[in-house]
Amino acid sequence: MGASQALVLQQRFFHEFPAIAPRWDLASNDAYGRSPAMDALGDIKQLQLEQKRKAQAIDKMVNPPMIADVALKNEGRRACCPAASPTCEHGGAVGFKTVFEVMPPIAELKDDIAEVQGRIRSVFFNDLFLMISQLDTVRTATEIDARREES
Repeated sequence: MGASQALVLQQRFFHEFPAIAPRWDLASNDAYGRSPAMDALGDIKQLQLEQKRKAQAIDKMVNPPMIADVALKNEGRRACCPAASPTCEHGGAVGFKTVFEVMPPIAELKDDIAEVQGRIRSVFFNDLFLMISQLDTVRTATEIDARREES
């Protein structure tokens, strides 16, 4: 049998849909339901952007843009700093240096990211699911409801 022939061994179907996908909340005659993800969408986008910006800031700290003296234009800059731009500087030492110093407030970024993650967790009822999963014994629905009210 050649590789050019694509034969189907067996074609079958599911008797039932193989996934559980209930609607979280239904508003009037809307065909599509609402979910907590719709309420957390702004926070989710903010978290993604903050993570991206934090990574960019760390990258600028670790690998800052460099400039070099014109005298070093063809001198081994590829080994040291491939992205260095040659410039004319008057009265300075010949060599490489950073264009600017980047010192982003990483601790403050981490704190804000943790705050946004906490808001997202609360929208998705993470504390409720953790409470249920950490129960030692089998509980009734009334006890679970009472614990939810406490939290």
